[in-house]
Amino acid sequence: MLRTPADCRPPNIPFLPTFFFDELACWCDGPTTIALLQLNKFVNRSISRSNLLRAAAERLVFAHGLGGAIETAAGRGLEEIVRLLLERHANGTRSEKQKREWNPWQAQILAVRSGNIPTMALLLPTSKGDSRCDELLMTAATLGKTEVMAFLIDRILQYTPDFDPKILDPPLCQAAAKGHCQMIGYLLTLGANLHVWKDEPLREAAAAGSAEAVTFLLDSGSKLEENWPLIHAARGGHAEVVDILLKRGADLHAIQDLALHEAASYGHVEVLALLLKHGARIHSEDDYALRHSARNGHLAAVTLLLSHGANLHAKRDWALQAAAKGGHFSTVLLLLENGAAVNCNDGEALRLAALKGRTEIVRLLLQFGANVHCRDDIALVCAAETGHTAIVQVLLDSGANVSTMDNAALKRASRNKRIETVALLLSRGADATEKRSDAEK
Repeated sequence: MLRTPADCRPPNIPFLPTFFFDELACWCDGPTTIALLQLNKFVNRSISRSNLLRAAAERLVFAHGLGGAIETAAGRGLEEIVRLLLERHANGTRSEKQKREWNPWQAQILAVRSGNIPTMALLLPTSKGDSRCDELLMTAATLGKTEVMAFLIDRILQYTPDFDPKILDPPLCQAAAKGHCQMIGYLLTLGANLHVWKDEPLREAAAAGSAEAVTFLLDSGSKLEENWPLIHAARGGHAEVVDILLKRGADLHAIQDLALHEAASYGHVEVLALLLKHGARIHSEDDYALRHSARNGHLAAVTLLLSHGANLHAKRDWALQAAAKGGHFSTVLLLLENGAAVNCNDGEALRLAALKGRTEIVRLLLQFGANVHCRDDIALVCAAETGHTAIVQVLLDSGANVSTMDNAALKRASRNKRIETVALLLSRGADATEKRSDAEK
C-alpha cells in the first residue's frame, strides 16, 4: 500500500484523466484499484503526481509485463507513463525484458492512433533504418489526424532530406476512402499525386460514399477515369454520390451500363431510380439488371424495373429460373403475376426449385400451371436424388410419374441413402425389384 506524507503540497499540474482510472479498474486487483482510485480522489492534498504516475506504471507492468505496459500506455497517449516505462526498460534486467519483449513498431502505431504527439515523440524512430514510416502515415491518414500527419512528415524530413512525395500517394487514397477532406487537402499541398493509379483517390471516395470527399476531389481536378467512380458508387448504393458524378459528366452508359447492373444486383432502389431517370438503358446486356436483381431476391428493385418496362422473358425467362433457384418466393410470385412463362426453358424453374429444396416455390409454380412431366419428370428425379421428401410428396400428389426413366427417382435416392424418400417412393408404387437388379449390376 502506498504511503503518502500528510504535509505533501498539492501539485500545480493536472492529475491523470478519469478514463485512465476507469481502465485501470479492469487491469488491477481489487484492493490496489480501490487504493489508486482513492489516491486520485484526494490527489491534490495527499500524494504527489510523480508518485501516482509511478504507481500506475507499476500496475501496468504487473498486468501486462514491461513490454505490454509500454504498448498499453502508448495506445492511451500517456506520455509521462511511457517515459517512466522506457527508462525502466533501458535499466531493467534481462529477465524482466524477456518476460514480455517490447515491440517498438506496435507501440509506435498505438501512439499514432492515440494522437498524442508528445508520446509519439518518445517512441518514433530518429533514423531512417529504424522506420516503417509508410505504415505510420497510413494510420494517420485512416484516422484523419492532420496534426499527427504533420508531425510524422516533419520527423521523416529530419532524417530523409530527399523526401519523395510518392510516399504520400497511398495515404491520400486512404484519406479519400475515409472521407477526410482536411487530410486530403493537406497531403495535396505536400505533393501527393491526385491522379495516382488513374485517379484512385476519387474511386475510393466514391466507393465509400463520401459525397464531401468526392466533391472536394473533383474541385481539385480529379478526372472521371473510365467512369469507375460512378460504377463503384452505384455498387455501394450511394445515391448522393451518384447524383454528383452524373451532374459532373459521368457516363452512365459506360461498360454496357455497368452502373445500372451493379445497382440492380445489390438492390439499391434509390440509385436504380436515379440512373433510370438519367436515361440508363434498362434492356442492356439482355436485361441484366432485371435478371440479377431477381436472382438476388431484391423485390423492390424487380418491381421498379418491371414498372420501367424491363423484359421478364429475356434469355428464356432467366429471371424466373434464378429467383426460383434462390428461393425468393415473393420475387417468383411477382414475376408470375406479371406474365413470366412458368414452363420456360422446358420446366427449368420447377427443376431448380425441386433440386434446391424450395418447397413453397414448387407449390407456387404448380399453382401457376407448371408441368411436372417436363423432361421425363426431371423435377421428381432431382428432388428424390437430393432427399427433399416433402417436394417429392408434392410432385407425386400433382401427378408426377414415380417410375419415370426406369425408376430413376428410386435409384438415385437409394444411391444417396435418402431413406425417407425411398420409403415414400416405394409406398407410391416404385418398382423395388428394378431397384435391386440395378444395384446388383
